[in-house]
Parts: sequence; structure tokens; C-alpha cells
Amino acid sequence: MSAELRQDLAGSYSRLSSDVETFLKNTASAHESLAVEQRERLDEYVQAMRHEVEVLRHEAKAFLDALEVAQQAMAVEQRQWLSAERTGLTQDVRAVRAGRQAEFDEVRADQRDARRLWEEWSQLPHQQQAQVPDASPAPIPSLSLEKEEETQLESAPAVMKDELTTIWGIGPAMAERLNEAGIFTLAQLAQANADDVRQGLGDVVGRLAKVEVWISQAQEMKG
Repeated sequence: MSAELRQDLAGSYSRLSSDVETFLKNTASAHESLAVEQRERLDEYVQAMRHEVEVLRHEAKAFLDALEVAQQAMAVEQRQWLSAERTGLTQDVRAVRAGRQAEFDEVRADQRDARRLWEEWSQLPHQQQAQVPDASPAPIPSLSLEKEEETQLESAPAVMKDELTTIWGIGPAMAERLNEAGIFTLAQLAQANADDVRQGLGDVVGRLAKVEVWISQAQEMKG
């Protein structure tokens, strides 16, 4: 009985040892297969990550290149805009200088004309004194002429009621010139045409005189 039991136990031990050895071999083989599969998956993952990193690197390089090109184009555009603005400002400054120079030249011309006009006016009394009056006796006025003079004398005070010198800018000499042009009253000045008044004053005086201002003041005073 003992021998048979020993044999059974030995057979069971042998089978068990064989099964354990087989299990261990299978386990080792499974571990090796799993390790190989994991390595392969890790290699694939690493390769995929490297590929993605390379793609991102190319995309980043392309983006930086495009950004640099855009910045260069923007810089060129800004330089062109600044150059155009500088050119426009230069032209504006030149135009302003030319306008001011023209105004200065006009003022100088007006000053020269005024100085010449003043010299002419200052020489008028001397010229009038240098004229020799006619010594021949005056003709005896007729009755009709005396009546006309009386009519003029009667109307003269009414004409001279309005003083042209009340207008700012009109002095005695200018009032006399206006009288020579046929304007004696403020009402006549208010109704006068500026061009006609300038023509009556003469070229130099008419160009310098502020006729429109005088007419406006006369209209306000008579209105």
C-alpha cells in the first residue's frame, strides 16, 4: 500500500512539476510577448510623437517666416506712408511760405504805393502855390448865373449836413477826393457801388481804400 502511494505521489509530483514548468515557460513567453508588444507600441508612440514634433517645428518655422515677411511688408508700407506724409507736409510748408511771401510782397507794394501817394499829396500844396493865378479881370456874371449860384449856395448846407469824416478811415483829404468823385453825403455813400467809387478815386487810391467797409458803415449809420 505504501509503495503504491509513493508511486502515485511521485507521479503526481512529476506531473505537477511538469505543469509548473510548463506554466512558468508559458508565463515567461507571455511576458516576453507582452514586453515586445509594449516596446513596439512605445516605439510607434515615440515615432508618432517625433513626427508630430517635426510637423509642429515646420509649421512654427513657416509661421515665423510668414510673420517676418508680414513685418517687412508692414515696415515698407509704413516707410512709404511716412515718406508720403513727409512729402505732403513739405509741400504744405512750401505753400504756406509762398503764400506768406506773396502777402509780404503785397504789403510791401502797398507800403510803396502809400508812400508814393503820401509824397504826391505832400507836394500838392507846393504845386498849388507855384501856380500863378490869372490876373485878367473876371467877367461880370449874368443874372442867370447869379441865380444858379444862389441856388447852389442854398442847397450846399443841406449837402454838407452829413460829414463823410464820421466814417472810420475817411479823413479830410479822402473826403475831398470822395467829393471830387461826386459823393458828398452818407446816403450817397451807402447807395454807391464799390467799383464806381474806386474808379472815381483813381487807380492807386482806389486800390488801397477800404471802400466796401466805408459803404457798410454808411449803410449801418443811415439804416
